[in-house]
Parts: sequence; structure tokens; C-alpha cells
Amino acid sequence: DGTTSVDFYKPPGGGFELRNNDTHADNNTNFYVGSSERVRITSAGKVGIGTSSPQAPLHIAQAAGTLPSSSTNGVVIQKNS
Repeated sequence: DGTTSVDFYKPPGGGFELRNNDTHADNNTNFYVGSSERVRITSAGKVGIGTSSPQAPLHIAQAAGTLPSSSTNGVVIQKNS
């Protein structure tokens, strides 16, 4: 329950924002391709790719096998100081 609105916003300094203003406690932003969810951002800020319930700040999952390496599928994980 709650109210829902989505705003597209251009801040004065440039760039682009998509704001999910849903007031429900389970305020997720989901991105679909066709009928399949591909990316989810939870209200806690966790991002899930290939999962609808991310358990870490960035959670990448694939259906079977091991997580792809950067040399085979272009996945880069970088820690900035």
C-alpha cells in the first residue's frame, strides 16, 4: 500500500535522475526486459543483477555455474579508495 510516482529529473548541474517516490516500505525499483526482471535496486540501496533479493551492496547472480570472470564476460569489480 502507499502512494507511487516516478519522476524524471534534470538537476541544474547536469545529468539525469530517475526518482522512485513510492511510500511503501518495500520500495524497490525494478528493470525488466520483456517479462523478465533483470535488475533490482532495493529501498536499502542494494543492487541485484540476476536476482530479485540482493544480499549485498552489489549482488550478481547467474542461473547456473560459477560467476563469470572479467576475462570471459566483461565483469569488472573495482574498489576505489
